[in-house]
Amino acid sequence: MVSWYPLIMPELYDRIDPNNKSKKWDFSQWQADIVVVNLFQNDSWLINNMPQIPNTEERINSYRDFIQTIRQKYPCAMIVCTLGNMDACKDGSPWTEYISSAVEKFKTEANDSNIFYVPMKYKNTDGHPTVSEHQQMADVLIPFIKNKLENR
Repeated sequence: MVSWYPLIMPELYDRIDPNNKSKKWDFSQWQADIVVVNLFQNDSWLINNMPQIPNTEERINSYRDFIQTIRQKYPCAMIVCTLGNMDACKDGSPWTEYISSAVEKFKTEANDSNIFYVPMKYKNTDGHPTVSEHQQMADVLIPFIKNKLENR
């Protein structure tokens, strides 16, 4: 919904060059088996600077709409939604619930059983994740994905 830069992910997701909206990626060239989405950390920091602050339903719907875009581009891919391990996922933060709700809403509306929400544990340190903190997230995502692939 908001970014440190002029464009937000739904506006640039399909661009070859972020600065050229007419040059689009051709998704028929290659289809992903798995798409991992890690969004809303920046939103949690910047949302209060928006001219009109979106309410809970608008936050959930904006995430759901982006997931729908991904599903349209990758109709057969497993979609795994998560929210890094920075402060947006700490206890009491509403951002994990927004994602969880958006995923459930999309699953129900689209009758899509190949989309998942995988929560991350708050790293409880300042700044962006370190290499070891990235490994901790990988240690959550990899077994989850392997399990889903093995049980298809």
